[in-house]
Amino acid sequence: MHKLKPRQLDIMQSLAKMLQAKGPVKVTTASLANECGITEAAIYRHFPSKRKIYEGLVDFCEQSLFDLIGDINSSKDDHLVKVSKIMILLVSFSKKKSWSG
Repeated sequence: MHKLKPRQLDIMQSLAKMLQAKGPVKVTTASLANECGITEAAIYRHFPSKRKIYEGLVDFCEQSLFDLIGDINSSKDDHLVKVSKIMILLVSFSKKKSWSG
């Protein structure tokens, strides 16, 4: 994944916040722009489509998880401790990021 610009990160964080609050059906580019305090045109300057914003968010979450798992895996902890830490990370992440309602 390429390095994100600060505004791209802001847009994706706003999308994540809205998904958590409203679910995916209620998020429009107009409501996302409003949440970010920018215009819809500004969103499209940073992402070519709404789909790319969602893909960027998924990629960002995936990369963040892999980075954290890599940190745990490279520690000097026992294998069982590593597995335990990774499971706790995954469960806590899924609880925090649950958009199912």
